[in-house]
Amino acid sequence: MLIIFGSGDHWISRTIKRSTKSIWTHCGPIDEEDGQVIESLGPPFREWLKHSLFGASYSKPYGVTKTPLLEFIARYPLVDIRETYGDIEIARARLGMPFDMLGLICAYIKVNYHDPIKDFCVETTAHAMCSVKSHLAHKESPGGIYWLCSPLPDNHPYKSHLKTNQINS
Repeated sequence: MLIIFGSGDHWISRTIKRSTKSIWTHCGPIDEEDGQVIESLGPPFREWLKHSLFGASYSKPYGVTKTPLLEFIARYPLVDIRETYGDIEIARARLGMPFDMLGLICAYIKVNYHDPIKDFCVETTAHAMCSVKSHLAHKESPGGIYWLCSPLPDNHPYKSHLKTNQINS
């Protein structure tokens, strides 16, 4: 199974970098059947707060969704693709789950809480990996998952998707 990692400069990315002491801030498995990334996207914090407190509608759908690979790559200044043993069907089964903002906040402040019917990116990815126990998926970080994966071989076709200024490990 292929997993793509992104590192951004958005405030939430900077927060994740500080919390995890890793450059990686986002991840998702690549569905090789259609060349899309299965990722969990969250709403802007203020929008989530208005939704949670006042029931305000979101401006667009959030949660576990599919994003075209090149769109994912364009969103981040730093990207890498690695491989691991896993089951893409598990990630596909999570499509449509809502975003777990409270779980993400708790992960940041090191509180062991997550909503089992919601996901943030690491949960979607970790559940599909053979090397992570499902009950610990919410405790992983993009950087931790990165080191559980192996670099792609130099001749792998997905290496060509990485920009020359990207990591080509």
